[in-house]
Order: sequence, then C-alpha cells, then structure tokens
Amino acid sequence: MSQTIIRKSNSDDLDEIEKVLNDVKTNMILNGIDQWDSEYPNMDILQKDFKDQTGFVLVENGKILSYMVLNEICDKE
Repeated sequence: MSQTIIRKSNSDDLDEIEKVLNDVKTNMILNGIDQWDSEYPNMDILQKDFKDQTGFVLVENGKILSYMVLNEICDKE
C-alpha cells in the first residue's frame, strides 16, 4: 500500500526539492509557460522558506513529488 503525506520540509530535503522544481521549470518552458525561469525559484528561496517554516513537501513512498509554500503573503498581480 502506498503512503502519501504532506509534511514540513527540512534541510535534508533541499537538494531533492531543487531537483523536483528544476524538472517542473523544464516542463513549463517546454510547454510555453513562463511563470518561472532558470533563476526562480532557487536554493536561496528554498532556504528562506525552510527558515520561515513555510515550505512543505508531498511525499509518496519516501519520494518527494511536489513542493509548496503555505503562507499569508499574496503577490500584487
């Protein structure tokens, strides 16, 4: 039986999160979506999210599949 959880990210997750986000950015670029670029999000952002305790990961069977930030900050867009 598979186990899927959402939990706060930790410092050990940062490299794997970066890889997941790089895969997402590549897919977005290939599909003409320019919301993110090669510079955003980056490791500095991930470390700040971790420090602020706002970064969360979706984990299935021990593998990080997704990353999200949960906070009360809204872009002006």
